[in-house]
Amino acid sequence: MDFVLHQERRASRSPWKNWRHLPDGAMIAEGDKACLVFSGQLFAWTAAGYRANPAAKGGRFHLLTPPSIVAALSAGYRARFHASVLALATADRRTGVELPIC
Repeated sequence: MDFVLHQERRASRSPWKNWRHLPDGAMIAEGDKACLVFSGQLFAWTAAGYRANPAAKGGRFHLLTPPSIVAALSAGYRARFHASVLALATADRRTGVELPIC
């Protein structure tokens, strides 16, 4: 598995237009921003934790998560999530306000 993941991480990846079919826990990049797919939304990664990002550019994204990990997440593997993204997602559900996407 280590060999497969190493090869997947080194491989070049084509840009994608739609990230919405990715499972919770997948990471994508838009330009220089890394974003987490969680609960149907994107959350920007920062060193201080995840945050909702109102500066959405749209356009093309690159998958950062290796395809084998995406497959495991899609098959039902449950990732653990940082408290900052859980708090944002919980606040979104309580208020009914849609968070801006990355």
